[in-house]
Amino acid sequence: LGEGGLATSWLAYDQERHLDVVLKQLHSDDFADAARLEFGWANKIRVARCARVWDIQTSHSPKYLVLEYIEGEALRERIRRAPLTVDSARFLAASALDILQELHSADFTHGDVSGGNILVDEDWRPSLIDFGLAAAPGGKSRGGTPATMAPELFEGSRVTPQSDMYSLACTLLTSMLGRLPYVGPGPGADRDPSPP
Repeated sequence: LGEGGLATSWLAYDQERHLDVVLKQLHSDDFADAARLEFGWANKIRVARCARVWDIQTSHSPKYLVLEYIEGEALRERIRRAPLTVDSARFLAASALDILQELHSADFTHGDVSGGNILVDEDWRPSLIDFGLAAAPGGKSRGGTPATMAPELFEGSRVTPQSDMYSLACTLLTSMLGRLPYVGPGPGADRDPSPP
């Protein structure tokens, strides 16, 4: 399904649950602590359209997480093949805000809202995946997608619902404009300029 800095994700079939799942295989044993942290947070989240985590295995190799499989395509990939219309952008924004409102009301922050962590179906209905940087509001930032990170996080501030909202706004604007919504120096001026 894809590959990131931490793991390679595979589509698999869970014979006990009788459903498709994502098998997130860690690249290195050194990432086991990060995987346990992701499992710990994601296992607490019961929010509609937020991918659940089912299982973890870090006692021997290969180490992996088992996550809910959500049908869809990463927003950053979708906009490369299908332009975002005004009506689709409105629907996507309103739906994504509903998800974040529910997540924040449950005392969680995502920590990395970006075009790679928002999946959309054919009707532009979004879902959030990858809770590896999730935390309670006020938790320490452990990174994120530089192009969409709130400026204060580059200065070591803690993750808040507002920083999630900034990341969503930045992602939506980038999706509509086809470019990042800012130019010039400032916090995170060395950000990756490619669309998130």
